[in-house]
Amino acid sequence: MAEETRNAEVVVPWCMVSATLLNGAIGWGMVIAILFVTVDITAALESPTGSLGLPIIDITYSALGSKAGTSVLTAILLFMTAAGAISAMATSSRLIWALARDRGLPGWRLVTK
Repeated sequence: MAEETRNAEVVVPWCMVSATLLNGAIGWGMVIAILFVTVDITAALESPTGSLGLPIIDITYSALGSKAGTSVLTAILLFMTAAGAISAMATSSRLIWALARDRGLPGWRLVTK
């Protein structure tokens, strides 16, 4: 995609760095917000969802007090996780294809067939 961008040697790195900084700032804000609404971390970790490794569900429920709100926010979280996984898979497949095309990947003949 970078080949289709004007002034790619400047624009693409700038976009990559700014996206990383923006996502880092948003993630930091989420961590701070979660820390402010967490009342009892021990109860969240010992809850049924906490024992499954998802204490965020119990923290959200204790902050909102609503099963519907918790379900909506959990669904958004799951959707974002799935979108990130799909994006990572697409990125890695494009990287493997580009490396194989340029013969920079061991076994490149198997990938290019």
